[in-house]
Amino acid sequence: MKLLSDIEGKFMLTMFPHDSIPQFATDLDWTIHKVERTISASRTTRRKQEEWIICNYRKVEDVQSLFD
Repeated sequence: MKLLSDIEGKFMLTMFPHDSIPQFATDLDWTIHKVERTISASRTTRRKQEEWIICNYRKVEDVQSLFD
């Protein structure tokens, strides 16, 4: 996260939730998109898992988004 905090360009990072990330996002004005998906690797049970997409930029208005 330290490396990404110094980056000059835009980035999008996918990861599983971690306790330290919300503080980085708040301090650096990053956006966290939380996506819940169903894991279907097992044939008998399907469980839900949350994944985060973290960006250092905001959505541009009037542009279609994957997160809407």
